[in-house]
Amino acid sequence: MICKNCGAKIADGNSRCKKCNTPVNKPKAETKMEMHMYNAIFDRRLHVPSLLVGLAALALAFFTGYGGIALGIVGLILARRAREKYASATGHMFSFIALIVGAFMTLIIIANNINALNA
Repeated sequence: MICKNCGAKIADGNSRCKKCNTPVNKPKAETKMEMHMYNAIFDRRLHVPSLLVGLAALALAFFTGYGGIALGIVGLILARRAREKYASATGHMFSFIALIVGAFMTLIIIANNINALNA
């Protein structure tokens, strides 16, 4: 790189010119690459929680329907943000199944409560 202020050559990795102490602006390609790397690391951190929340939602859906629905929605949000192909797909799958099972179990619980009130 070359300093925009004095024209001196700047070594890669330096944030300021050694001759005139002017800050060096990074090229946009480097900034985009850094953002891509940050997003990739952030996405990898989310795939395990999305899978675990999906599994917990599925387990909770069998006991309390509404709990499975709530955790299923959280699992879908995490899985959508994870973006990793396989982990995100399994997180989506477990969360979606938890939503369906949770809705079904909620309907069964409501039906049982109505029958108990009528009896």
